[in-house]
Amino acid sequence: MTGYLLVFALAVALPCRGNENGNSDSSDSVHTGLECYSCVKVSPPVLCAKSADREHPPCKVPFGKSNRMRCESEEDNCIAITYVHVGTVLNLFGCDTCESIHDKVPTAKCVECKQNLCNTEAPTSCDIV
Repeated sequence: MTGYLLVFALAVALPCRGNENGNSDSSDSVHTGLECYSCVKVSPPVLCAKSADREHPPCKVPFGKSNRMRCESEEDNCIAITYVHVGTVLNLFGCDTCESIHDKVPTAKCVECKQNLCNTEAPTSCDIV
């Protein structure tokens, strides 16, 4: 039961928020955002994850067919997270900062995605488009 509380706490910590795509002086423009995607089935699907062609809450922005999400907050990055809880490896991804994640879950491996990380640094990945 405690395991689900920790996963839920992490899920609450990583809402689908977003980031302007680095354009200066665009405070009133439409957010193009930082677009992230998951390369693999995310387990458990408590964050922005898609498996079996179903979207899972608490994602506020629906995925396209390529398991994408958009970050809109300027402070957030696409991050891929891996940690072990009660013998189970959890692979998650979302919009936040690794510093914020390590404050909540110090044992988590967190990678701020600056490039396509599929099959390299993390089992979930992000790509900036």
